[in-house]
Amino acid sequence: MSTDNLARLDKLKNPEKYEREEKVWNSHQKPETPRGKWQNFWYHYKWHTFGIIAGVCLLAFFIHSIVTQEKHDYRFMLVTQTTVGEQGLTAITDGFSAYAEDLNGDEKANVSVMAIEMGGDPATANPQMAQANSTKYMAELQIGEVILFIVDQKNYDASLENGLFTAKNGEEAATKETPMEDVAYSLKDTSIAKALAEQGFTEELFVCFRVVKGTPAEKKEEKTGNSANAHALFDRFAQAEGIERPKIDQ
Repeated sequence: MSTDNLARLDKLKNPEKYEREEKVWNSHQKPETPRGKWQNFWYHYKWHTFGIIAGVCLLAFFIHSIVTQEKHDYRFMLVTQTTVGEQGLTAITDGFSAYAEDLNGDEKANVSVMAIEMGGDPATANPQMAQANSTKYMAELQIGEVILFIVDQKNYDASLENGLFTAKNGEEAATKETPMEDVAYSLKDTSIAKALAEQGFTEELFVCFRVVKGTPAEKKEEKTGNSANAHALFDRFAQAEGIERPKIDQ
C-alpha cells in the first residue's frame, strides 16, 4: 500500500488527531483578509476577551451600586487581609459614629464603613471573591467619595505604591520613603482596638486619609465637603482617644 493510501487510512481511523493538527497549523498561518484576521484573533484571545468584558461589567455594576445606594453622612473604607467579622465592623462603625454629625439633614448621624479583604494569601483566597473585592475597591477610588481609610500594615504598604494617601501635613502624597508616623494614625489602645480584641481581632489598624488634589475626590469635595467632614470627625475622635493630630487647614 502506498504512503498516500496509508495516510488516508490513518486519517479515517483518527479524525480527531488530524482535526487538532489542522487547527494548530491554521493558527500559525498569517491571515490575509479581515475575516481571517478576526478568526485568528478570536481563536487565540477569546477567553482573554471574555475576561476583560466581565471585569468591565463588574466595575460598572459596582460604580452604579455605589452612586445609587443610600447616602450616609460619612463613608469610610476598611481594607484588611483578614475579616474583622460583622461584630468587629459594628465596633468600628459605632466607635466613629459617637463623634459623627448629621450632615444631610435627615436628623440621623450615619457612618458607613465598607469592609474589603485584600492582600491575603493567594493560595487560600477565593479567586472570585478576591476579584470582586479588588473591583469594588477600584470602583470606590473612581467614585472618590471615601476619604478616610482604615488599613492593616500590608494594605498600608501597598497603598503607598499607588500614591493613595496624603502625609499628615495634608500637602503631599506619601511615598514609601515617607515615615509611617508622618502618614498613619494608629488605632492601637483606642476604644475601637479594645472592642475588636474582644471579638478576637488583634491586628493593629491605622487611619489614613486619601489624597484629594488631582483625583476624582477633588470634584466631589467641591460639592460635598467629604474631606473636611472626615477630618473634622477624626479630630473629635482623636481628641477623645488621646491621638495627637497636627493642625491642618482643610
